[in-house]
Amino acid sequence: MERSRLTVLLFVIVIIILGFIIFLFSDNKKTIPKEENLTIYKDDEVVRLNDYSTFLSINELINKYYQNIFFDKKEANYNVLEKGYLLEEKITEDNINTIWSDIKGEVTYYVDKIYVSKKNNILYYFVQGTRYEFLMLEGIFKNKENDNFVIIEDKKTGCYGLIPFERQDDLYNYATKYNKEKITNVERTKNNKFNLIDFGTESIAKIYINYYVNLLFNDIDKAYNKLSSKMKEKYLTVQDFKYVRKDIENKMNSKIYAHSTSKKEQYNILEVQLSNGVIIIFKETNVMDFELHIDDKEVAYE
Repeated sequence: MERSRLTVLLFVIVIIILGFIIFLFSDNKKTIPKEENLTIYKDDEVVRLNDYSTFLSINELINKYYQNIFFDKKEANYNVLEKGYLLEEKITEDNINTIWSDIKGEVTYYVDKIYVSKKNNILYYFVQGTRYEFLMLEGIFKNKENDNFVIIEDKKTGCYGLIPFERQDDLYNYATKYNKEKITNVERTKNNKFNLIDFGTESIAKIYINYYVNLLFNDIDKAYNKLSSKMKEKYLTVQDFKYVRKDIENKMNSKIYAHSTSKKEQYNILEVQLSNGVIIIFKETNVMDFELHIDDKEVAYE
């Protein structure tokens, strides 16, 4: 009887230890408290955001906004739109669909760049990105560049308000007067908590690979412009590159075997080894701003 109890106890201890090891070495995204991993900004200074967690968390919350549009969750989006914007535009839950009346399909959004400025406890994120909309009936993607937002985060409440801008000029106009705004806090609603997510290296690599595969078929010019100079020597024109984009996708469509990061001059280097033997090198100047190089290896990894 005593031996049986001891066996059960040892089994429980082993399970706990294994669970702890898995937790330590997992690369899953996790929410981190708003007090951690914060960049210190000076009031009214505008700088380009170069923090993976904040940058990619903003990318996720904008995609959530578009998912709510697709699934007609009007209340959820009403709760995240900035209150001053709602009042100025006379938007209610009944007429909120007028904001996105031109959107007919499912949207995937990728942030291109973010600038950030601080005023007391309020952070203003000026977001420039591209909207990739899949029109199911036509079976095509429709792109919209300069699909812009301002995200207003209150560090005290941990909440945010979102303002969409259809035109680049509207974003610039807001940026010139934002420091005159009387926003002192963002009140909590049901859906507007700013969840700062900690992205591990493997998660970042997956995002970059998915982003680039999306460009191959929906924005071939941008995909070509992101190639390294050596790859551009191999594919001299966009048209040359267009013929091989399916081959490039097939090379990138494999599990991540290993990854590493390093620094070279002003660049961050993210090297990703895939299980099919392909090595992808992202040479970053900023988050989501990179050159890409692909090397083929003869031996695939197990």
